[in-house]
Amino acid sequence: MTDRNPPPKSASGPSPKSGSRRNLSSAPGKAGGRSRYATRACQECRRRRAKCDGNKPSCSRCLDRQLPCIYATDDDGRGTAPKTYVRQLQARINILERILWLHSIDVDASAAQLLEQNVIPNTTSLTAGGSSSAFDQLCTAFEGTLYLDDCLNFDSDGEARYFGSTSGRTAFQGCNESLEHPNLGNHLEAPNMYTQALSNETQVSEELESHLLELFFAWQSPFCQVVDEALFRDSKANNGRYFSPLLLNCILACASRYSDRVEVRSDPEDSNTAGRTFLEISEALLYFDLKRPNITTLQSLTVLGTVYVASGYDAAGWLSQGMANRLVLDMGLHLDSNILKSPNHITETEAELRRQIYWSLYCDDKLAASYTGRVCTMLDFQGVVGLPSLPSPIDQPDQHSTSTPVSRTLLVHFQRSLIALSQILEKIHLNLYAPKKLAHGGQRRSFFDSCLLALKTWCYGLPPELKPVRSGTPNKFPQAYTLCMIYNTAIILLTKPYLADSASRRSPSPQQPVQQPLDSLAQKASAIQLEAAKRTGSLGEQYREVFGSFRRSPITATYCSLSAALALLNPHPQGTQDACRSDIDMDKVNSCLKTLQELSESWVPAGKYHCSLMRMIHGPDATVQQASPGKVNAASDEAYVPSWSQAYNRSPIGLPEGGWDQIGAGLDWSMWTNSGLANDSLTPGEQIPGLLDLPSWLHEEMDSSLSDLSWENPM
Repeated sequence: MTDRNPPPKSASGPSPKSGSRRNLSSAPGKAGGRSRYATRACQECRRRRAKCDGNKPSCSRCLDRQLPCIYATDDDGRGTAPKTYVRQLQARINILERILWLHSIDVDASAAQLLEQNVIPNTTSLTAGGSSSAFDQLCTAFEGTLYLDDCLNFDSDGEARYFGSTSGRTAFQGCNESLEHPNLGNHLEAPNMYTQALSNETQVSEELESHLLELFFAWQSPFCQVVDEALFRDSKANNGRYFSPLLLNCILACASRYSDRVEVRSDPEDSNTAGRTFLEISEALLYFDLKRPNITTLQSLTVLGTVYVASGYDAAGWLSQGMANRLVLDMGLHLDSNILKSPNHITETEAELRRQIYWSLYCDDKLAASYTGRVCTMLDFQGVVGLPSLPSPIDQPDQHSTSTPVSRTLLVHFQRSLIALSQILEKIHLNLYAPKKLAHGGQRRSFFDSCLLALKTWCYGLPPELKPVRSGTPNKFPQAYTLCMIYNTAIILLTKPYLADSASRRSPSPQQPVQQPLDSLAQKASAIQLEAAKRTGSLGEQYREVFGSFRRSPITATYCSLSAALALLNPHPQGTQDACRSDIDMDKVNSCLKTLQELSESWVPAGKYHCSLMRMIHGPDATVQQASPGKVNAASDEAYVPSWSQAYNRSPIGLPEGGWDQIGAGLDWSMWTNSGLANDSLTPGEQIPGLLDLPSWLHEEMDSSLSDLSWENPM
């Protein structure tokens, strides 16, 4: 049926012909209409700012003009962020601009002036390949030099060492410029007789050594990248400076924890003796190496710290890590090589290794602080180091120089993501767990929302190759699962101080006869913490589906599983009703327990935590065999930790007599929930530097978007 009242023709209205053409072009499925939107245009169309249809291998425009059509293959990081997340960022920007306006600062005029002066860096982080004026200004406070000559470096061992401006040695630099710097080769001394005897007595077969090196660079090294495999193997073959007998034995001792072969054990029946022979040799060689420490000494101490913790010697591991952190300052690794003055030219390969070692120790320091509950010793403001740089295709190492199939690009992406997460962990530790806490009183909400927003930003920006599931396919990179576990653990650490003490809620005082429900912030923290703990349990199941078990997982999964299990066993109430045992997700608890049991074969702390949790659940006199049938297939203590099971104190921590089964949820969780953040710790309105109060509507948006913390697949 035709329209009997067509619209009148006018100058402003479209003609029927043009209208039909517009309808045809906008109709879906029409091939002859407007060119479809190309998410990734070719480089030629981008250069000419022309429309590109995105056809591959050549778009129509380049094909008609016979031009080479090249598409960029790197990931641009595009993705759809939730609307609430975008609104949070916009609100934050508006608040910062209003604060500048209140201080009579014109944002637009100031930005234009800085752009004209070309002092705004292209990125917020320090680039590894170049420097800017902002970079140079930031480094003026760290003026110093790597000294090699014996007039300023009294060790005279051939290793360049850093001295800052306060040392007074920089004043003599001009006086010694005419002197010839000693050659590094003149300081390479032959090993003493004791070292030679140790090397001769502990010869291992090439097959066993190759097996252990492959285990180390496949499972341990990607997580803590202090040793570059290509440089290590090349120096080992050519007697270079990046190899030493001490470093080799430390690597073999650490790799033995991942091996099932009985020849690496002192006692074939005890898995905890794996690598003990290499450990004893390393301790003997370390005595001589500490007299003239070099970069391999630093690497050895880092690996040795992991071996100590794996064997149950936390104090020795903490000491080794502290010595490595001191050597970082001694060798000037806390300053980027681009701005560090050195008598010898630092090659790009060495500069990249220095960045790699510095950031590995920085991340390890945050994980150790979480594991021990101690303060961080390497703070972000104490160093000026660029992030590890992505290798170009021509810089990729030869496949013959490495044994791991993981690309260098993936390792850099992993380390960068771990660095960003560690920086958030540092803020959480300094503001909530340090002896002098910064977040108190009325500012707790602002700090909580600020850190939660930072964690969500990290989550959305995580590269696809580091997510547990990518395009429906499980990730084959094992360290990606551990990284996601650390993310969930960071959320648990953030929320724990904001939860009320369980004991005070169960035993109200006479002055407070009626139990008060948790406030909105505590309820939000409780929900987020419980969800993060459940995701950790789900990650354990995903990891087992791909790799079978956690037998060769890094030790960091131990603390992540422990934190999740404790959070799941102590669910905080969401209202006036207290939580009971029926609210506990035992499936996720058992997943964490199974993870700890599988880790216990390589790491002693995991076995001890597993035993303590089992006794916490089933009572002080219970054994591991009393676990729920079909859920935790656990053996007795002696089956997997024979070196310490007989002498282990079987009394539980914080568990009243009778155990969980008799008194239900009557556990003393004060040590777990007590953070020292009392509501009346500071007067209302006290300010914290660097923290801003967010508007009320933004709090509501964050409260209503808790599901945004979860990824497409559980982490």
